[in-house]
Amino acid sequence: MIRFDSQKKSETIQYDSYPVFNISKIVFSTIDTNWTNRLANANITIRIVCFDETKKIELGSYQQQLSLGSLINIYSRESILETNSFYQFPEEYIDQNIKNSKNWQLTATLNNLHLGVGEYLEVIAMDHVYIKKRVDDWEKRIEDIIALCNTWATEENLTLALGRKQKMHEGLMKTFHVPMREINSADIISNDKIIATIKPFGLWILGANGRMDILTSKANFVLIDTAKQFESPMWKLFTKENRDNGSDFNKITFLQIIK
Repeated sequence: MIRFDSQKKSETIQYDSYPVFNISKIVFSTIDTNWTNRLANANITIRIVCFDETKKIELGSYQQQLSLGSLINIYSRESILETNSFYQFPEEYIDQNIKNSKNWQLTATLNNLHLGVGEYLEVIAMDHVYIKKRVDDWEKRIEDIIALCNTWATEENLTLALGRKQKMHEGLMKTFHVPMREINSADIISNDKIIATIKPFGLWILGANGRMDILTSKANFVLIDTAKQFESPMWKLFTKENRDNGSDFNKITFLQIIK
């Protein structure tokens, strides 16, 4: 998120790889009822610059403007503007030196809008750093739930073994140029026989913070993290046939579905 106020009209972000920047929302915090007229001619300039290894010589730059006035419509009642604007260095401008550069800079500048004391303009945005952070967090939650299941299985004289790696390269990862990951799955084994498999399904799930599947001889179950992003997980267990009534995922429910 970027916040402009009466003292700050520009912000620069440093990147070590090719940046992709997406603005989803603009929030103008003001008590001025004339806010639409004030935003009519305002814009935000996004400038992306690639530098050489010395960080002094520009290898290339690209600039684009987002008109705030163009986001206002007849239905706008609050000073919240929705958009889905992507900014990235055009592919046709990228040569080998630029492609391999680890020195990138993105500068967002607010133009043609005077902000008074107490007013601010927030830019709600995502970049590849944020997407990577989400993926890192998802991978850790998977490792933690597998470790927890391992503890429960061991206490019942069952064995947990890591299974086949699952390739993860979801849509937002591709859009923001975040490399593919290989994520662990796990098998629960009893008397040399696999009785259950725990495997990640996906991170970006509507209304959830990730989904895993638990496949058993009894049925297939869906494990959903209902917590908010980057908060402690709140795992709920559902059957594929009944997505409305979930159970807390604990040792009791774990043993019920695998035995």
